[in-house]
This record gives sequence, C-alpha cells and structure tokens, in this order.
Amino acid sequence: MTVKDPIFVQHMRELVNSRVEVTTTCCTLAGTLADVFPDHLLVLTPSPHHVRIEEICFVRELRKKKLFSSTGEGDSEEPVTQ
Repeated sequence: MTVKDPIFVQHMRELVNSRVEVTTTCCTLAGTLADVFPDHLLVLTPSPHHVRIEEICFVRELRKKKLFSSTGEGDSEEPVTQ
C-alpha cells in the first residue's frame, strides 16, 4: 500500500503509546495511539477505533498536569503546547 502522507505518518509513529486527541470530520477521540498504518491510526479509548488518515483534521498530544483542588491534588489532561 502506498502511503499518501509519509511525513504525517512519520510524526504519528513518534506518538505511539502516547495519549492523543484526534479530531476528524466526524468527531473527536481521546485515547492512546496504539499503532500507525499507511492509511489509518489505531486509537484505544479504551475500545479500539480505526481512524482513516484522510478523515483527520488534526492530532494533538495530551499530557498529565497536576491540578490542586479543595479535595487535594488531582490529574487532568491538557494539550501539549510548545
């Protein structure tokens, strides 16, 4: 199979096993990027979702951020910003 967007696929391979948010023409999924194929991504949310690369608008990595609340410390996820 020919890779239509090899640079995008290469960038996605660098994020395998990371928490990501994938926005498509249909919806937004947040989960773990489990694998990258020439034509789709496998995102675990925890159920598996096969997301066609041609339907992706953007992908961003999520990371844990410590937040303090009245009940103590907690974790939340926020986009990684450069």
